[in-house]
Amino acid sequence: MGREMNRVQNACILLLLLLVILAAACAPVSLIPTAEPLESVYTAAAQTVAVELTLEAGQTAVARLTEMAQQQPTPTIWLPTFPPPPPPTSTPPPPAPTSTVTPLPTQPTCDTAIFVADITVPPNATFSPGERFVKIWRVQNTGDCTWTSQYTLAFSGGEGMGSPLLVSLPATVNAGQSVDVPIELVAPSTPGFHQGYWKLFDPNNAPIDIAPGPLGALWVQIQVVDTVSTSGEYDFAREYCAAQWRSNRDVLTCSGFSDDPDGAVILLADPRLESRNEDELALWMIPGQGGGGWITGEYPPMRIYGGDRFVSEIGCLRDNPDCELLFELGYRTQDGNVRTLDSWFESYDGDTREIDLDLEDLAGETVQFILSVTNQGDQDDANGFWLVPHIHNLSQRSDLVISWRQEGGTNEVCYDVKLYLTGRHDGEARARSCGGGIRESGTLRLNDAQVDLVLDWLDTFRPYEFEVETPTNNEDLVEKIIFDGEGDIEVLYEDIRSMQNFMRSLYNAIIF
Repeated sequence: MGREMNRVQNACILLLLLLVILAAACAPVSLIPTAEPLESVYTAAAQTVAVELTLEAGQTAVARLTEMAQQQPTPTIWLPTFPPPPPPTSTPPPPAPTSTVTPLPTQPTCDTAIFVADITVPPNATFSPGERFVKIWRVQNTGDCTWTSQYTLAFSGGEGMGSPLLVSLPATVNAGQSVDVPIELVAPSTPGFHQGYWKLFDPNNAPIDIAPGPLGALWVQIQVVDTVSTSGEYDFAREYCAAQWRSNRDVLTCSGFSDDPDGAVILLADPRLESRNEDELALWMIPGQGGGGWITGEYPPMRIYGGDRFVSEIGCLRDNPDCELLFELGYRTQDGNVRTLDSWFESYDGDTREIDLDLEDLAGETVQFILSVTNQGDQDDANGFWLVPHIHNLSQRSDLVISWRQEGGTNEVCYDVKLYLTGRHDGEARARSCGGGIRESGTLRLNDAQVDLVLDWLDTFRPYEFEVETPTNNEDLVEKIIFDGEGDIEVLYEDIRSMQNFMRSLYNAIIF
């Protein structure tokens, strides 16, 4: 009986331990056993259960559980303690958002530009069909961004005149600075007025409006005539792309680079001379590399008139102490022979040379002028200039050349036209009404072709002077013409008629 009782007690203890273990696995607290060690109990109970526990013993153990619980001390269960949560702070809540809008920072105006000046080819300049020329605009960077060679000029409308699709800016242009932008063009073959537009683009091909030009663009307008008058003052600097440029190394373009070993010609708007700074156009001529390197520019044929002179100033550019150059002015005749008018040696001595050559010996001839520079010193300092090289007629004719009048007839009309030459390529016709007192009717500036015709008459009839009265279809109307000529042969009737028709057309152009 005592053995049976031990078995029941062991079974109950085992069940109680199992229940405690299950509770510990499910509860979030730690169970702390009593001081009595449990290891020996676990071992004995496990051995008893393994050998003797039966279903019946288990049922009996359940019945005895209450009685044993009353007799055995109750195990103590320890629950962990935690510090109380901190009291709430008195930090005030964040302020409610207001409706105030913070303005965005002002964005800089990156790319803006204005047109400053036409350096070459003013509006309505005259060219012959197919003539090459260079248009140069001066543009100021009025924005906040720096322009680089990635900024380009591109044709945008009108007539392209043979321009390239894109032209890069020739230099870096900081904010507030200006740049001269050249583009090589060719006059169209059709006589008349021609105009084209070019726009500036940033590196992302976004257009930059140029104020105040039309369409935000740069533009060029020229007049093409069948024959370009060579009787006007000729500017070799402005027309430098009309010349054929060569060096001892190669054929050159009219707008080169200073570091080109083949040599270069470059148009300078603000040249720094060895003696001073200038604000007029100069040709910077750099001979090709090599011993005795040279560069030449041969210009198109032009006719020379009495009173013509070649005027320029030559020397070395600033900061070229070893500059030693030979300058030469020559010309090619119509039969192909090349002759020298004069030559000058220039070195870097702080002074320049002024040239003023009388071309009287070439009057009446058609020639091609040749500008040359030959290096006779250090190649790195071979930087010469021709400042404002041009042909000028110092006589500056302002004389009355032709007087034409019609008077009489049934209506007693009286009107006349007087033609004046005011310069080498300038002329003006002045119409008047002379009946019942003289009244000015208006003036008309002669175009290049008309001036050229008058100059031809002057050369042909030197020093002949005449005054002729001829009847018209109206017997009572007399047409009178007076020619103050400078020719050497007698005037023919056909010539008089040509003058009369010419003057009559000028009068009609003024009146109507």
